Amino acid sequence: MVWMVSCSMTNHEESDITTFESLIIITPVEVLGQNSRELHFICQTEKEYPCVNYPILTNKIIDENGIFVTFEGVKETDFCFTAIGPATATLDLGSKSNGRYHLELNTKVQRNVGNLMISDSEFILDFMDQNGIVISRKATKRVPNYIYWGTIGYHIESSIDQVEEFIEKLKIEGAIFDKQTPGDYHYYQIDQEGQIVVNRENSGYWFLESFIFSFDGFEEDFNENILSLSKEYFPDLYININTFKGEQIFNWGN
Repeated sequence: MVWMVSCSMTNHEESDITTFESLIIITPVEVLGQNSRELHFICQTEKEYPCVNYPILTNKIIDENGIFVTFEGVKETDFCFTAIGPATATLDLGSKSNGRYHLELNTKVQRNVGNLMISDSEFILDFMDQNGIVISRKATKRVPNYIYWGTIGYHIESSIDQVEEFIEKLKIEGAIFDKQTPGDYHYYQIDQEGQIVVNRENSGYWFLESFIFSFDGFEEDFNENILSLSKEYFPDLYININTFKGEQIFNWGN
């Protein structure tokens, strides 16, 4: 679909703004933090530009009537990162309480009216029509409390024995490997069998395993223990672990 918007905009030089020539792809993401969780929309044009750092200019209003976003144009920056890529924008909606919110994702000439529904378990973007935009997924699952997930990369097939040994040691430390609720959590996906999906393509490793578990205990000691444990397997295994608080534990480097 090809669509155009006016490049006449307040507070911007007209010559710096290009018209949209493709769809805008919108991906909802819950940004995980130590003491907070915020909803962001990651936006990018379907079209690729000669400078990968071109921003999408947006106007955002959040009030008692809802959330109103207008995508206004793509700004051609003075400084160019000389790599081809989409224009991008990140919309920070902050920490939102559970409930239903009126949501508009508009262009200069097209209006998209829908609802944002937030619960303890997921975000849902419910739109009957998507004109000039594509919402990458209607439902995004929220990472549950106490969840850890990660990958183990390796290059020698026989290292699978060390992978299994490491998983068993995590269990001794208190990790619980239960089935999870199926869905797309953005950071990882859970299949219909309740298992984490392994994305081996373009991983950079000959072999890759994914895992997910829960731990409901004293996190600081646990994190230190699994860091120390994972370092015992480097460089045979490249272990990367992420936490529900946005922390990352990996066994390479300092």
